[in-house]
Formats: sequence, structure tokens, C-alpha cells
Amino acid sequence: MKTKQKIINKALELYNVYGLDKVEVRQLADQMDLNSGNITRHFSKKEYLANAIAFQFSEKNNLLWQNENLPTLPTGQAGGQAGNNLKDFFSLLKSYMLLQTQYRCLFISFANLQTHHPEIAERNKKEEEARKIIIGDTIAAMTKNGELKKLSKKENDFLIHHILLILKFWISEALISHPKEKTEVQINYFLQLIKELLGPYKKIVQS
Repeated sequence: MKTKQKIINKALELYNVYGLDKVEVRQLADQMDLNSGNITRHFSKKEYLANAIAFQFSEKNNLLWQNENLPTLPTGQAGGQAGNNLKDFFSLLKSYMLLQTQYRCLFISFANLQTHHPEIAERNKKEEEARKIIIGDTIAAMTKNGELKKLSKKENDFLIHHILLILKFWISEALISHPKEKTEVQINYFLQLIKELLGPYKKIVQS
């Protein structure tokens, strides 16, 4: 593994524990038995390292959702791995949330990154639009297959908006409301919130 990737990996490890703002270059260098110059040779500014971590997350995110080109795809052609039913949809959401925990520093410091890192903010915006397309298309598919009732535009927009909100902020909320719970317990709690959001729109199957 090249030194640059080793630096990214160790920085991610430390950022996830201490936060993006709490780890200095010297601390990172000491953890890697390097001098600070070895770090700054690859990342002359701390924000460049944060951006490299965010880009690495984006690559894995795009692979998971299969959404590399989604920002330009028309509605109805989102593709991705969300599937056409509730089971597949929640499987994807859980996989995404597990990925988020590997890069939790990005979500704990979400507001700061959005404000001070325009490149990360722009990438986040495009990825959120992509997820919006996928979630909307999946809801449409579940309506078509009979799992969900037909929704009005207002109801559809409400569901998409609140699902995206949960996905964006659940890590920060979990640190406040469920700090001692294991990651899987935290994830299952927020997945249950999404299930409850969908609950009123599920079609009752007549026996």
C-alpha cells in the first residue's frame, strides 16, 4: 500500500475516534512513525486530507448505490440496488448506514464540512440528488407492485425528504440519544423509524 493511502486510512481511523477538528498533523505523523513533512508532502493542507477521505467514501457510496452517473439520469431510470420491494430497499439502506459508520467523522462534522469544504459540499449535493432519484423510483416500484398505496405528490415528497433526513443525520443523533448502544442496534432503531414512516402508506392485503 502506498504511503498516501496509508495516511488516508490512519487519518480516517483517528478522525472517527476524535473528530476532524481534533487531530493535528503531528499527532497523525506520530501515530504512523513518520515526521510531519511526510504528511504534508502528500497533503499540504488538512482540508485536502479531509477531501481525500470524503472522495473515498463517495467512491464506495457510488458503488453501493450504483449511482455514478445518476445526477444526469431522468427519473424512472435510476437503476441502483434499491430493488423493487421493501425487503431489498431496507437491505440497501442498512448497507449504506454501515458504510456511513466507517466514515462517521464525515457525518459527525457534516455542517462544518458543508460550510468550509465547497468541493465536499458540491459532491454531497449531487449524491443526495442521486439518492433522491433512487428512493423516489423505489417508492414508485413498490406502489406498482402493491406493497404501498398510491401516493399523492405531497405524500411522495414527504417520504423522500424524511428518509433522506434520517440517512443524513442519524449518526449525530445516535451519539446523543443512543451513545452506549452497539452500532447495529443504533442502525436498527433508525431503520425502524423509516419503516414507521412508510407504515401508513403500506397496502393492507385482504385475506
